[in-house]
This record gives sequence, C-alpha cells and structure tokens, in this order.
Amino acid sequence: RAQVRMVLVGGAPGTGKSTLALAIGEATGWPVLRSDEIRKDLAGLPHTPRDPGDFGVGLYAPEFSDRVHTTMLERARRHLQEGEGVVLDASWSSGARRDAARRVATACAAPVIEIRCRVDPEIAAARIEERRLAGEGPSDATGQIARRLAASADPWPQARPLDTLAPPAVVLAEARALVGPT
Repeated sequence: RAQVRMVLVGGAPGTGKSTLALAIGEATGWPVLRSDEIRKDLAGLPHTPRDPGDFGVGLYAPEFSDRVHTTMLERARRHLQEGEGVVLDASWSSGARRDAARRVATACAAPVIEIRCRVDPEIAAARIEERRLAGEGPSDATGQIARRLAASADPWPQARPLDTLAPPAVVLAEARALVGPT
C-alpha cells in the first residue's frame, strides 16, 4: 500500500495552483482543501469572488489568514490520520505557515510534496481578470493583490517550481511524478 502524503500546491494568485490542486486530487482520489473555500466558509460567505478591499485587511488580515490555515491543517491532519493523502491549495507565501504544515505531516508520518506554481505575472493578471469577470471560483484576488502577495512572499526553496503555461496535461504529469504512486 502506498504511503499517505501531504501535497502543498502554492504560488501567487492566477498561477494555476487551484487548477493543479484539483487535478492532483482527481488523479489521486485525495481530498483537496482550498484556503479560498475555507476562508469563505469561516466568514459565512458564498464561494464567489467579491471585492477583497485593501491588501492584508478584513478576511485577509494576518489573524484571519492564520485561522484559515489552522483550520485547513486541522482538516488535513484528520485525513492523514485516517490513512488518506491530502492536497492543500493556498498561496503558501508564509514560511511559518509552511513550517506548520510540515509539522502536521511529520506528526502523521506523512511526507510532504511542495509545489510552487509560476507563470508570467501578466498572464496571471489576465487569468485573474477573466475569472473575476466570469464570477468563477472562491478567490477574491485581483491583479494588484497578486503582485503584492508575490512581492511579499517568503522564499520557498523546498518547493518544486512548475511552469503552468505548459499544457495542463504536461503540468499534471510533472506534478504526478512528484507526488508518486497512490
């Protein structure tokens, strides 16, 4: 039987992390815990885009974001303890939050696979605008927020960078090779 694993899929908004996380979840049969959905659930809001306000305030204030990540990691711990791998979709821009995820995985004897999605910032901004205009998904990110989040992100040398401009099947094949057998 394959060992359960925790997969962190991160990157700035618009880089394709949610698309990749969902594809990994579908390919492995593992649940995908999305920080955007958890944030909206904790706030009692629908999973649709809204005006996020200023960077780092309201639902995106550090204290609320800590609550989102704590909730996500509690849920991840339950899946791992039940012998089920799990995919965590968030920006993972904070080194401290990544360390917390690694501690949960270690406590559950689960390896962590860390993937950072990347794409040209202009392409990310176009993806974000298209998503917002269509009213799709739970993300509230704007192009400006994506740039500020990317600029303030802690270095993430443990992550394997994946260029999401490649065809989706190629990106998923690279990610699956990192995740290993299920």
